[in-house]
Amino acid sequence: LSRGLGDVYKRQYMVSDATATFNKSDHNGKTFSADQLHEAALTSIHEEFAMVISTQNALKLCTK
Repeated sequence: LSRGLGDVYKRQYMVSDATATFNKSDHNGKTFSADQLHEAALTSIHEEFAMVISTQNALKLCTK
């Protein structure tokens, strides 16, 4: 859905410091920290589905 919306509306943002996750284990039992998963998710999303920005930058966009 996000990819399709990006094609139509062009500007989508994900606020990096307003999202979170938990420690999780993969199918082999290897555990990944919440920080590792959060950074990996943001990396995957950035410039592919949305621009990843901070809350401070998001607020600046709202006041334009």
